[in-house]
Amino acid sequence: MTEPCRTLFTSWCQASRKVSICLECNSSKLRGLKRKWIRCSAQATVLHLKKFIAKKLNLSSFNELDILCNEEILGKDHTLKFVVVTRWRFKKAPLLLHYRPKMDLL
Repeated sequence: MTEPCRTLFTSWCQASRKVSICLECNSSKLRGLKRKWIRCSAQATVLHLKKFIAKKLNLSSFNELDILCNEEILGKDHTLKFVVVTRWRFKKAPLLLHYRPKMDLL
């Protein structure tokens, strides 16, 4: 691989490892984040986002939150890359996620 191609490939790989996210509150029971736009690794999981939001909102536990994409609750072990590929495939960046207090179904 020539040097220009290698540089182009390396920069493309580094950019593809990041995900731009907009985190919006979906409930009047929680306050919104001061900075709702973040950029993080595509390998980060929904659990990482739950912990981040819980820390920023001073919640006692990250288990008190649900994170949704297209009104669908996301599993805690989903990577952001998986969410983008399966739930946000034909939409433009940033990935729009909503958070709310956990809702017990029963």
